Parts: sequence; structure tokens; C-alpha cells
Amino acid sequence: MTAVGVVLLALVVGSVIKEEPPEGGDFDDFVWKFSAGDINTKEVADRLISEIGDLEILSSNNGDNIVANKGEGLEKKKTLRQVIFSDTPDAEYVFDRNHILLKPNFHWARQLLLSHLSQYIPSESNATAGVADFSFYLIAGPAGKKTGVPMHRHADAVLLLLSGKKNWLVSRPGPLDKVANKQYEVVQSEGEIVVVPEGWWHSVENEATETGDPIIAIGLQKLIPRTDELSTVVVASSLAADGYPDDAISELLKHVDNEKLGMISSSLSTLYLRKGDDQAALQWAKKGIKKDPTLQEAIVNLCTSSVHLEKGPTAHKYCGKMIPKNALHHQTLAFYHLQMNDDVMKAIDVIQGFIPSCSESVPCPQSIFYSLGKLQMAVGRYEDSIASLFEAYQIDTTNTAVIAALREVRNILHEKGEL
Repeated sequence: MTAVGVVLLALVVGSVIKEEPPEGGDFDDFVWKFSAGDINTKEVADRLISEIGDLEILSSNNGDNIVANKGEGLEKKKTLRQVIFSDTPDAEYVFDRNHILLKPNFHWARQLLLSHLSQYIPSESNATAGVADFSFYLIAGPAGKKTGVPMHRHADAVLLLLSGKKNWLVSRPGPLDKVANKQYEVVQSEGEIVVVPEGWWHSVENEATETGDPIIAIGLQKLIPRTDELSTVVVASSLAADGYPDDAISELLKHVDNEKLGMISSSLSTLYLRKGDDQAALQWAKKGIKKDPTLQEAIVNLCTSSVHLEKGPTAHKYCGKMIPKNALHHQTLAFYHLQMNDDVMKAIDVIQGFIPSCSESVPCPQSIFYSLGKLQMAVGRYEDSIASLFEAYQIDTTNTAVIAALREVRNILHEKGEL
């Protein structure tokens, strides 16, 4: 039996949708609800709380603006544990897309979603569906407080409720003013999956349970294949975040000839910079700036790569165009001191002066520690260099430039007999 057939059977046997679906309808005709089967939802929820609970995130009690990773209009920074176990009068809610679950250490959660839920989203590529085909969601809120999202619609989506209870109101596709007067209710309980086809209007309200469980859910949303640059960059970013930078580069290269805004070239420059290929990063950053002279990502990459390659005039031109007071600004300013004034100690001071401003919610990027380690190595501060480079390595264990630098300083100490 096909995946759609399994879902159809589940709906016919035990649906809480008030409207019975017509016989012979296809996937897009209904919102589906059925059991998650053998998934141990409590175990998954406990693991997520254990691994994410102390991560500082953005939350909101504004139902119109709750995308935690974008931070648009969100001012409250709390840990996930503080949000879901909150006893404050104003209920808060976390709705995170492609931020937390795309972190490398949550590979297990992505695989669970892909292996158990992706089959319920119709796609020609379902047999080989991977991280680049979906957005990954984490939804969380406190027990016993009504939070949720207003009526909206999007691409095919599937949501697994790990803890708590959700009340859905759904309407068929069409102009909202024409379909809103005919809504259908779906009550989703812990251990159940709800599948919402593309274009269906839906609102969700989280409810209290008898046992007082918080709301915790994870899910997938289909990425609609499009030819525009932003979609290409989103797919590539997902691949890179999942630990496949070469696949990300290949995805960008397939579409770069059709770009108009410079976003693909700019993203290529970022990926090559992370790989330690400063020459390629420089060339792609130039192409991005040629399309859009104000593209900040390309300006930053051109500044950084030109400093690494000791191209003084180019560095001087583009480093001055960077938005100030960010990590890359301090990094490139440090290299600028080194390049123009041959003052390594000043460059080290610039970077070390920035590091205390980093925090768990706004961490220092890997490049800061990598740059500091390389500079410390240049002045013979090898133990400090190893410490800085190891900080960089912990942020991304796949960065070949960082690994090469660690090997370099290790070989120096080995030759000096200090290792």
C-alpha cells in the first residue's frame, strides 16, 4: 500500500475532521490525522529538552510574529526550558524553522523526521528526499496556556506532536474571505501526526492537558522548487548546515549562470572562504558585488579574502565598506593592522578585545578563533594558538583550514620537542 493509501485508511477509520472526505479523493483533498505508530514520543521530547533546554533562543507572545530564528520584532531571550516551564501570566511560544534542528548535533532529529514523516508529503523525489527538500520545525510552548498561530497557509507540511495538545481549525484552499466561514476542527494529541496539504488555511491553538504537559512538536515543510536565487541559497544553506559543503557548492554552481541579484555568487564566496580557498572566495565575491555593489555578504568576503591574500588596495577599499561592530569587522580590522602596519600584536589585541562581547545567544564565529590562532602561531605563542584553534575546531569539526592549522602548530611543537 502506498503512503497516501496508509494515510487515507487512517483517516477513514478514525478521523476527527467534521467533514467526511469523498470517496476516491486524492491527497490534496483532505487534512489528515493519524497515529505516529512506533515513535517513542516521550523519549524524543525528553531528549530535545535535555539537549536544547539550556539554549538561549528568542520567544514571543505575539501570535503574528513568532518565528524564533528570524528575530523580527522579538525582544525576549530565554532558554527553551524557561519558555516551556514558564509560570508567568504572559504565555510565550517558540516557532523555530531551519535554525535549531539544522545544527550538526541534531542530525538524529532530522533523520527521525525524514524517515518517519517525509513519506506523507507528496513529492517526485520522496525516494531520495533529504535535508535539501524540507524546512525543519521545532515548536514549543508552556503547559496550560493558550498560545498558537493565526490563520495562514503554506506548502505541504507534516507535524508530529511529542507532548501536549493542539486544536486546529482548517479551511479548504481559496480566497480566505470565501472559505473562512466553513472551517473544520482537528484535535491533535500527543503521539499523533497531522498533515496539511499545500494551500489549506489553518490556525492552531495549544491547549492544556490533564497532566500539564508542555507543547513540544517537530515537523517538516516542503520546500517548493523555484528558480529564484533565494530558494537556491536556502537549499545550499541547508546542505552546508547539515555538513555537506561540497554538495552546497554544487547546488549553487548549477544555478549561478541565471542569477540577477548576486546572491548565489555571494553564497559561493562564503562557502569557499570556509573551505580556506581565499582565491575562489575573492573571485565569487567580486562577481556578487558586480551584480549588487551593496551586497554586504560579498563585501565582507571580499574584504576578508583580500586581506588573507595580502591584496592591500582591495582590502583597504572593501574593509571600509563593512557594517561596523560585527565579528567579521573586527577580524578583518585585525588583519588590516597586520597587512598595512606589520603589527601582529595589534591585530591580536583587536580580536581578543572583541571575544568578551560574545555570548551563548550571539556566539563568536569560528573565523574569529581561527584568525586569532593563526596570529598567535606567527608570534610563537603556540599554546595560546592551540587553545584558539581548538575553540574553532569545536564550532565546526569539518573546516579543513582549521584542521590544517592545528596540524601545523602541532608539527611545530613536535619539532621543538615540546609535544
